[in-house]
Amino acid sequence: MHLNIDVYRQLIKSEIAAIKENRTFIPVKLPVDKMFNDQIKHVYSDYRFTPFIVSKPYIVHHHLKRDRTSVIHERERAKSLRRNQLKTSNNTLKDQ
Repeated sequence: MHLNIDVYRQLIKSEIAAIKENRTFIPVKLPVDKMFNDQIKHVYSDYRFTPFIVSKPYIVHHHLKRDRTSVIHERERAKSLRRNQLKTSNNTLKDQ
């Protein structure tokens, strides 16, 4: 992107200050040069750069709205497996 490191640092500091001051979110536009833009278009031919803020609830709150049933199920299964392994190893120790 050929972004000057000092400009990038200032941009980050500015964004941190905006968060601390609870300012309204404004998208950051990084200076993308033509070569980088061409590379993106080559890899993702249907990608379009846009200055618009995405406000669709599904996108904004995807981490809250997604179905986590399978993740929760797997976590519970792993816990149960660990408990059973602990019981088995404890019973083996008692028998010795």
